[in-house]
Amino acid sequence: MSGPRGAAYALVALGTLTGCAPAEDASSIVATSTLAELVPTVVIVEWETPEPSRGHVEFSVVGEERRATPAEAEATRTHSRTLLGLPVGVDVEFTIFDEEGALGAAQTLATGAMPTDWAALTVVGEASWEGFVVLGVAGAMADLVVLDNRGRPVWWWTDVSADDQVIRALPAADRSGMLASFGGTRVGESATIALSDWQAGTQGSVEVPEFTHDFLERGDGGFAALTFAFHDDETGAECISDAVTEFDFGGAYEPIWDTWDAYAGLTQPCDAYIEGWSHANALDWDEASQTYTVGMRNLATLSVVDRAARAELWSLGEYGSVALADPKKGFIGQHQFERLPDGNVLVFDNGASNTKISRVVELSADTESGVAEIVWSYAPAPAVYVYALGDVKRLPNGNTLVDWSTSGRLEEVTPEGETAWQLDAALGAEFGYMHVFDSFYPASPAG
Repeated sequence: MSGPRGAAYALVALGTLTGCAPAEDASSIVATSTLAELVPTVVIVEWETPEPSRGHVEFSVVGEERRATPAEAEATRTHSRTLLGLPVGVDVEFTIFDEEGALGAAQTLATGAMPTDWAALTVVGEASWEGFVVLGVAGAMADLVVLDNRGRPVWWWTDVSADDQVIRALPAADRSGMLASFGGTRVGESATIALSDWQAGTQGSVEVPEFTHDFLERGDGGFAALTFAFHDDETGAECISDAVTEFDFGGAYEPIWDTWDAYAGLTQPCDAYIEGWSHANALDWDEASQTYTVGMRNLATLSVVDRAARAELWSLGEYGSVALADPKKGFIGQHQFERLPDGNVLVFDNGASNTKISRVVELSADTESGVAEIVWSYAPAPAVYVYALGDVKRLPNGNTLVDWSTSGRLEEVTPEGETAWQLDAALGAEFGYMHVFDSFYPASPAG
C-alpha cells in the first residue's frame, strides 16, 4: 500500500495590491496576496506595518457574507493571514486590519480553477446548514474534497496514490490542516493517517497496522481507529474481530476494547467472514460522556464503550442490550450513525442485498427497559441502494443530511421526508464518509 506523497509548499503571486487607507499612518501599507499552487482557493495575504500589531483580515466572496481570519497571536511588524473556505473561480474582496481598525481600502482578487478531470456536481435546492462538508471521493473526482453549503469545491487533496481510497477525512481539531486515512480496510494491510496543511503539503503521517474503515480525533488531541484483532476459538481456528485502538503520530498504539470480549459467546465467530466476524466499520466519540460508539455491520449492532473502564456500557441492535421488539424491522448492513442529544440514535441502514433498499432510521433507545423503537425513517423514491459506506447528520433545524455514498449523492431531507437540497456527482463518483464543520479556523475570528 502506498501512502500519500509529500507536496512542496508553493505560491503563485497575484501581484501587489495597494489600498488607499483612511489614516495617514496607514497610507503606506502594502498588501500582497498569493494563491497556493496546489489549492488555488487558498489565499495568503501578507503585509508589513511600521509598528508591531496584531493583524487579521476580513474577507468575502463579492456579494456574499463577510468573514474574518483569527487575529495574530502576538504583535509583529511582518504579517501573514490565510483566507480559507473560498470557492473556485470567484471574485474575493478583503481588507486588512490591526487592533485600531482597517489599514486600507478593500482589495480584490480572483480564486483559481479546480482540476480539469473532476466530475461535475449538480445542486438542486437551498441548504439550511452553514459551513462545509468534507468527503473522501473515489472514481471520477479528486481523492478528497471540501464543499460549501452551495456545493462549491473550496479545498481538495489529490496528491495520493490512485489505489488509496479515502474513507474518512476531517479537519484537525486545532485547524492546522486536514486529516485523512489512505488505504487499509483489508486484513494484513496498514493505512496511512496523514495531516495536510491547507496548502495540501503533507505535514506528518503514521502507519496504522490492520486499520479498517474509520478513525477519529478526540477533543484532547488523541486519536483512535478501528483495527482488526485476531483470536483462536475452541477448535484452534483463527477468528478476526475488531478493536478500538488509540494511537499517536509518534507510532504508539494501545487497544482499548475488542468486539471479541463482548460478543464472542453470542454468535459463531469463525463461520464465514473473510474480513472480520464483527466487521466494525464506523467509530464515533462523545466528549461529554467520554465514550466511543462502535458500529458492527455483521452483528447489526452498535456498542457504546466507556473509555476509562474499557468496557461496553450498553448496545443497540440485533445483539444489543437494547433492541426492537420486532428484530425484522431493525437495521442491517449499517454503516455510520449519530447519537443525538435526546438519546435517540440516527443510523444509515444500508439494507439487505436481496432487497436493495437503503434508508435512514432514527431509534429511541431505552437502556432501562431494553426496548428500542423506530421514531422516524426515510427512504427515497425511487429506492437507492448503497452497498457500502453511507452516513447521516442531524442538522440544527431538524433536517437530516444524508450521504448516499456509493451513489455519489448528498441529500438534505426534512422531517416530513421532503428533499430540501440535493447534490449529485457525475456518474462514476462515489463518496466516503462525510464530516460537517463550521469553520476552517480554530476560534472565533477577530472583529
